Amino acid sequence: MIRHHFDLRVSHELGRYMGPIRIYRRTHDQIMASPPANIASNRANVLLADVLQQRFPLLLNNPVALATLANWLGLPHVRDHAEIIGMQNQHVNIPANVNNMTNIAKANLIILL
Repeated sequence: MIRHHFDLRVSHELGRYMGPIRIYRRTHDQIMASPPANIASNRANVLLADVLQQRFPLLLNNPVALATLANWLGLPHVRDHAEIIGMQNQHVNIPANVNNMTNIAKANLIILL
């Protein structure tokens, strides 16, 4: 019934929206991670990776960048408010032509996004 009336493919819907988004990743949740409390298996990681692949396909077109992103998303992250504000205020320059970038440079850039 649901398949006929609702489109629950969230990453597909987010791919159609080009504005800013904020994803809250619940890290101590039995529903959002399988097994529970395993940050690397958090479903928000998959959603974020899908959105980044849709928005920046040339940066995530190699296994090095994908593995780096997956590893980074599996790490415990900052919870200090000042550090979060500092990250939000950080300006990231994306080169006009990413085809000349190495896979390592692409991976580093995707982490900054």
